[in-house]
Amino acid sequence: MSGFLLKAGTTFVLTCKVEHDDGTLVDLTGFVFASQIRDSQGNQIAALSAVVPANTTGILNLSFAGSTATWAAGNYLCDVVFTSPTGLVTATETFAVTVIPGVTQIGNPTP
Repeated sequence: MSGFLLKAGTTFVLTCKVEHDDGTLVDLTGFVFASQIRDSQGNQIAALSAVVPANTTGILNLSFAGSTATWAAGNYLCDVVFTSPTGLVTATETFAVTVIPGVTQIGNPTP
């Protein structure tokens, strides 16, 4: 996984492709997922929802239902923990979530 760039105030949605080491897609049926974004001190910024879209193999959508408008610009850390139907727990590599301020400010008059 590589990093993810997000402008504060925009919707957080990230589509991930989950592959075995040989490049084949993982059947995610019955898996349970957990994912969080944290700062470098370990403080939680957000808990993400993880959903496997219907009729797909190896696709996982991560999202945040709340507003990102209050997220401070900076570099954060994220991963995804997978629990298989048999109880095997694995995690992705840690990846960066970089938040930058938005330029266009909706609802604010221009000077």
